[in-house]
Amino acid sequence: LGRPETRRIVLLLTDGKPNRMDETREILRLCSAAGLETVGLGIGVDVSGLFPVALRVDEVTALRTALFGAAERLLLAA
Repeated sequence: LGRPETRRIVLLLTDGKPNRMDETREILRLCSAAGLETVGLGIGVDVSGLFPVALRVDEVTALRTALFGAAERLLLAA
């Protein structure tokens, strides 16, 4: 939070759903309240119910393409 940049993005990669859903939602709410953009990328799991920007890949081999696509989309939205 101490960084001077106007946009701060947190990218979370996961291969599973949270064990503590309520706490996870609260952390994401706090991130949003602090001005952090959150992006979730699920590997073989749907994370769209948690993140305002959510991606899914079913194979690790698709990860590079998904990450570049996400970066491009986020940068163009600036």
